[in-house]
Amino acid sequence: MLKKYEHLAELILKTWRGETNDQEKAELQKWLDADTKNRELIKNFRNLDWVIGELKELQNTNEIEAEKVLSRIVDEDKEAIYLGKRATSPPVKTSNRLFTKWKWVAAAAVVVTIVGVKVFNAHNKPPVNNNNAPEISQRDSSQTPVPGTEKAILTLANGRRFVIEDTMANGYLTAQHNLVFSNKNGMIICTETLRTGEKQPLLQFHTLETPRGATYGLVLPDGSKVWLNSESRIRFPSVFTGNERLVELEGEAFFEVAHEPQHFIVKAKGAEIRVTGTRFNVFAHTGNKMAKVTLIEGQLSVWSGERAAPVAPEQSAVFANGIMPVVNNEPDMTKILAWRNNQFLFEKDSLTSALEEIARWYNLEIVYEYRPAIILNYFKDFRNRPIDTLIDNLTAGCTNVHFKRIGMKLYVRK
Repeated sequence: MLKKYEHLAELILKTWRGETNDQEKAELQKWLDADTKNRELIKNFRNLDWVIGELKELQNTNEIEAEKVLSRIVDEDKEAIYLGKRATSPPVKTSNRLFTKWKWVAAAAVVVTIVGVKVFNAHNKPPVNNNNAPEISQRDSSQTPVPGTEKAILTLANGRRFVIEDTMANGYLTAQHNLVFSNKNGMIICTETLRTGEKQPLLQFHTLETPRGATYGLVLPDGSKVWLNSESRIRFPSVFTGNERLVELEGEAFFEVAHEPQHFIVKAKGAEIRVTGTRFNVFAHTGNKMAKVTLIEGQLSVWSGERAAPVAPEQSAVFANGIMPVVNNEPDMTKILAWRNNQFLFEKDSLTSALEEIARWYNLEIVYEYRPAIILNYFKDFRNRPIDTLIDNLTAGCTNVHFKRIGMKLYVRK
């Protein structure tokens, strides 16, 4: 069975280097889709602390076998490549000769193999007879909500769809008319290829959307950057023409707008946010009546019909179609930007709105058998927590309410 994971490790390394063919990509994708634990394992390799911890744990076990595996998939004379980047981190300091001989990045391949064996063994343990077993078997990982990952769906004007996930290698995706689309480190990059003297390209609109439990980034043709939070959608043109750069947003996104003479306009909730070059966050989910924009730096104004409200740095404005924007001079910037720092932060928020955000990130369904009128004074936690740990932490700050998770549903009870 070890040979299976030697082969798997080789596929993973080749994917990170962008060397897999279509058959190998399909083979690895099948393994990822077979169990959420497999996807979580690959995601963990983006975390250097986790990698080092695994190396330390394994440094006194399976040394001979691990070195044999490593020698098959990494050339000692070549510089190791990790997630498409050249390794610059020093080797892990340990007395084990295996990990001093190889770069830590190459040693990650050994971790893939050894942990892969652990995963296999865990999946093949005989069932335990336990009369007090939970309602949902913990062996069925598909019934356990997991924290969000990097995932998005790119839909071109011609209807072609591309599903992009965090396990994909960096590189070229496709091209349409004047745009080349590529994937790099959690961002879809749109590069304009129109050369001087060429005819103006046909104006078309593309969309990038993140499902529940996902986040992704986008670099627009003008160089502006957008990061989409979970369950969000942005519609953007193939080329910015005239005196404005217009995009449409549903959901939540953080913008870093490139400085250009043209106004950059975000349409949301029937209103327009107009800027020239700035950094700001927009919350405009379809399930909420009002939207909010918060300015980090630069200048912007919110237009609702013929009425406009200027917004200064570290101010926010609440708005909707036909309603005069209301400016808040002292928004909680840490709270508003918590999602960009991989955190949940609720302060003076209703429990129901907090659960809505948590559900969106974990792709969890909230079932209210009792709808509590509870205001959270303060709650802060990381967005990569296991869902049950997060709910336990949330419960500690609530009274007269109980939570019970059954599979992908969270029941709220009195």
